[in-house]
Amino acid sequence: GYCADLGNLDMYGNDPLDFCSRYFERINYVHFKDYSGGDSAFVPLGQGQSQVAACTQALVARGFSGWMMVEHETPYAQEAGAREAIAQDMDFVRSVLRR
Repeated sequence: GYCADLGNLDMYGNDPLDFCSRYFERINYVHFKDYSGGDSAFVPLGQGQSQVAACTQALVARGFSGWMMVEHETPYAQEAGAREAIAQDMDFVRSVLRR
């Protein structure tokens, strides 16, 4: 199966929402990561262009039951402090799942 890494899909020119819709049956897990353009410009969830909220809602609406994980490999997590960055991203994920 596939790992839908939303930030990497976006960074390499793919549409994350289209990927999640088109390959839903093959996606085993999702990496939540948001991309804002540029060279490895990963940002806090919801602040980039990777359609993280729309992808999450589309997967949940179709009954996705695989793993969803927040991925941190970014300078912003170091700048903000790992605990603060993770808390911020988890708040975003929780808010999306409550919609």
